[in-house]
Amino acid sequence: MKLSHGEAFGAPVLRIEGYVDPEDAPVLEQAAWEAFGDSGTRIVLDLELCNHIGSVGLGVLFSLVRWARAKQGCVIAISPRTQLFRLLQLVQLTDEDGFHVFKDLDGARQMILARCTEEGCERD
Repeated sequence: MKLSHGEAFGAPVLRIEGYVDPEDAPVLEQAAWEAFGDSGTRIVLDLELCNHIGSVGLGVLFSLVRWARAKQGCVIAISPRTQLFRLLQLVQLTDEDGFHVFKDLDGARQMILARCTEEGCERD
């Protein structure tokens, strides 16, 4: 697994490449918490180059969603490959409030801007 960091519309972006095996999950978890920071309420996971996430890594994603949801935030996944998207559906992560999947960053941006308009928050 390879991780890299970025930023999009005021949210941290964590790019995940390759396979997320059980031994990679703690690294993913630490990187995600650092990206969230103390006051963050959303994170973007770029899954375009992610081939697979094992069960321990999926557990990390569920933990992130629960934490973000408690802060009225969300976890945004972008560009998952078809097989990975099916896995997210199979474990019902896509059914979780606070977890959103988009085909690209533009779709995520539109959701964030619409949400900010509804909630009256500042635009990023």
